[in-house]
Amino acid sequence: MHLHCRGKELLIWVKDRAKGMDAGQIADIFKNGTTFSAAGTKGEMGYGMGLRLVKRLVDELKGQIAVHASPGEGTAFEVRIPKL
Repeated sequence: MHLHCRGKELLIWVKDRAKGMDAGQIADIFKNGTTFSAAGTKGEMGYGMGLRLVKRLVDELKGQIAVHASPGEGTAFEVRIPKL
C-alpha cells in the first residue's frame, strides 16, 4: 500500500499478488446486485461486500477508484480523493 498527497488530492494505491481478475470481472466488480468472490491464494473466501463499501465511501468523498488487473498478475486499486 502506498499513500501520497499530490497537489490537491490524496492518492492511495493498494496492490496484491493474488489471482487477479479478467476484464469481465473488473467491469462487474462495483455493480449493485453483483457479488464476486473467489477463493484467495490460500483458499480464503470473501463476502463480496468490501469493495462496494470502499466505492461508496470514495463516492461520498467525491473521489475516484480505478482497478488495474489481469489474470495471474494480481490486482491494484488506485483511489484518488480530493483534499478538503
